[in-house]
Amino acid sequence: MQSISNEQVADMLRFVERQTVFVLETTADVKTYHDFLTSVSGMVLFNSTCMCLQTIGETIRKVDDITAGNLFILYPSTPWKKVIGMRNFISHEYLIHRPGSDICYCQDTSCPFTDRPPSCAC
Repeated sequence: MQSISNEQVADMLRFVERQTVFVLETTADVKTYHDFLTSVSGMVLFNSTCMCLQTIGETIRKVDDITAGNLFILYPSTPWKKVIGMRNFISHEYLIHRPGSDICYCQDTSCPFTDRPPSCAC
């Protein structure tokens, strides 16, 4: 494996920070999922946000691999595995949930996927 310097890891983390700030700034006015779905500009913002979340998760995964899990363990209050998991969900499982399915990820009762099965804990 190629040797990665501490400065390269720091650059990766700065990239994550910039992406995070970008997502927070560009979605500050989003109040409900309707804001993403009711216009072309909303859909563009949704797609942009998903791409940013993917790159954040992928970069975090790479940093965790590079540091052999020794960096993020020092910051247990951040849900690193969930960040990586969100990337995986967006990249690979985004079509898994449909109204009436047995899988529910939403806790918002105004979500379009309100046809949750009785066993759903949401």
